[in-house]
Amino acid sequence: MSEESRKALSAARKGAGNPNFGKSPSEETRAKLSAAQKGKPKPASQRSAHTRHHTNKGIEKADCKYCVEDSAKPSLSSESESES
Repeated sequence: MSEESRKALSAARKGAGNPNFGKSPSEETRAKLSAAQKGKPKPASQRSAHTRHHTNKGIEKADCKYCVEDSAKPSLSSESESES
């Protein structure tokens, strides 16, 4: 599918073009969605999500407040090297 076609479909389905525009899910639907999510692990905080997505993958971003905080702290590896 061409990029032009994808953008046209995307634009057509936004706002009033979306078949669910202006509708709210019923209590039954909300209960089903909630039940489907039960038991799935979720990050306890934004910090743990940051660790999972940045730190564990070795990614550092200048606009991420946690990356900036982490880079300001002395790393554990440099502390252990200085003790040796």
